Amino acid sequence: TGGPRIRLATGRVDFSLEAAQARNQTKSGCPFGDGKFNPSGSRLPAADLGINPKAPRGCPMHVKEQPTIDAIRGTFQRMGFSDKEAVCLIILGHQFGRCHPHLSGYENPWYAFDPAHWNVYEHGLGYLSVYEMGAGRGQMTERELPNGKRQYEMSLGGGEPFMMLISDMALWWDKEFRKHVQYYDRHRREFKRDAAVAWVKLTELGCEGLVPETTDLGAGEISAR
Repeated sequence: TGGPRIRLATGRVDFSLEAAQARNQTKSGCPFGDGKFNPSGSRLPAADLGINPKAPRGCPMHVKEQPTIDAIRGTFQRMGFSDKEAVCLIILGHQFGRCHPHLSGYENPWYAFDPAHWNVYEHGLGYLSVYEMGAGRGQMTERELPNGKRQYEMSLGGGEPFMMLISDMALWWDKEFRKHVQYYDRHRREFKRDAAVAWVKLTELGCEGLVPETTDLGAGEISAR
């Protein structure tokens, strides 16, 4: 897809449910919770936890959407990730693909021009630019879908619109998240490296004794461990 070349490490242990429950002391066997922080039961950050009921009319968006912002930060902090790593992982994942109404209730791609390839382009534009151009300049507008779910959209000419979940927009509304988004928008090569490191940390979390592959990945390999 054009993304970073990362050396795979093998040796993960498959646990039975009973062994995982005993090891991690959780009902699901997962060491990082049972999905109680997401209404869908997922261990991913919730896409939208609704408007802060205590938010005054006309308040800043980070106050209005505080439930979702806090849930994102809490999800990643429980796994030992910083705000910077959370930004890396969300942008890394959401530059690809699209939302499917029959699965999530949301629709359209995050990056409508080329959602099938790495598009945080080193010399500008791409998915990271959608934050500055769309969220930063007010071109992303909220839309309520027929099923009642909220998402943000920006149209650039014909074709499908670019979309963002409330949890995507949260990276712009929260000043601590936003400073990392803006930094990486200006330092694309660093984003590619840091996103690779965060991805390896996520996918190897809780694993012990992994053995990295010895395949020659060429000059584009990123040392992520």
